[in-house]
Amino acid sequence: MSLPPGPLHEFLRGYFHLKSGSCARNYPRPLKSWTADELLQLPFYYIMPLEATMPEAIALDMKNEPENAQQLSQAWLPDSDLDVYVAEYGRTGFQGGLNWYRVRTAADGRFTRDFDTFAGKKIEVPCAFVSGKMDWGIYQEPGALEKMVNGEVCSDFRFLRLIDGVGHWAPQESPDEVANAILRLVRSLE
Repeated sequence: MSLPPGPLHEFLRGYFHLKSGSCARNYPRPLKSWTADELLQLPFYYIMPLEATMPEAIALDMKNEPENAQQLSQAWLPDSDLDVYVAEYGRTGFQGGLNWYRVRTAADGRFTRDFDTFAGKKIEVPCAFVSGKMDWGIYQEPGALEKMVNGEVCSDFRFLRLIDGVGHWAPQESPDEVANAILRLVRSLE
């Protein structure tokens, strides 16, 4: 997918909005399992309707948003900033970013063998996890957050900070909260 059909600005505004805390219909929760019933709880930008493209899925979801929905996300992503994304994606396309997903889901695993080096190993440096509480991304893999917090995958986990009212774009939606969390981690090293 080099570029989606249709106006890129409108597509990206909708995409950023739907994954943000500005989206009033965004109620993420931990998935119980990776079953079809559970995956159906995910928004269209994760599980698209059959035969829909990503721009079509975003447009479909945006039809259910209030008329002022796109304006809500402008508080943390003004059009002048969005224009930078539009210009760069317009110049480079989406293929580079999408290749990460292609690599991670290749059937034969040929692209993920390097990850096997880390299988079963813990993160041993001091770390923290900061995210928006309204980000579906943190809830997709059942038990992942718990494994981080309880020491199963991080031997020196300092804290978990889920920011209320914030979605996937935590640094943009709540820069002060993210900066404070980073400073908290740095101070914990003293």
